[in-house]
Amino acid sequence: METTIQAIYDGTSFKPLTPILVKGKYEVEIIFKKQLDDKEEKIKNLEKCFGIWTEEEGNIMAEIIKERSNFSKNRRDIDFS
Repeated sequence: METTIQAIYDGTSFKPLTPILVKGKYEVEIIFKKQLDDKEEKIKNLEKCFGIWTEEEGNIMAEIIKERSNFSKNRRDIDFS
């Protein structure tokens, strides 16, 4: 049986984004799909919390994230470092 989970690698360890439901020893294959910038990682971490909110609250947060996704794009007057 193959099972796939999503995780974030922070340079040291893997942090699962979904529960690991298997027990015992498994051969695993780790694929590094896409390097995340800090903004993307923070959004993914925030999205994990959507389950604790009502559906309406989750939709509101998703809309806020969508509206602000390009806020700093091509802005030169803001130092985000």
